[in-house]
Amino acid sequence: MKKIQELKPAAAEWLMKIDLSMWSRHAFPVDLKNNHVTNNIAESFNAWIGEFRGRPVMTLLEGVRTKVMNMIHKRHDKGLHRTQDIMPNILKKVNEQMEWSRQCNFHVASNT
Repeated sequence: MKKIQELKPAAAEWLMKIDLSMWSRHAFPVDLKNNHVTNNIAESFNAWIGEFRGRPVMTLLEGVRTKVMNMIHKRHDKGLHRTQDIMPNILKKVNEQMEWSRQCNFHVASNT
């Protein structure tokens, strides 16, 4: 807080008006585990951004933007060259359900 006070007194004053539990680690509830996040989404994203990880924010964002645009372009090209209306994974599920339905019996619930 002393460093903040030296650099920007207005910022220190503003922070002191806010409840400490909202911004200061020492005042966080002890049952919260916020020191480190490790989950599959974070790990996958970090692996996906690859070389841009750890770069300045604007470089990181530009890298992510470029990767997303390339991904969209590849999917668009792949879609243009499709010969069927149904995607392969959906077609596989439909065929599996058709096979399964052959073992089903139907019974009429009414005479109308």
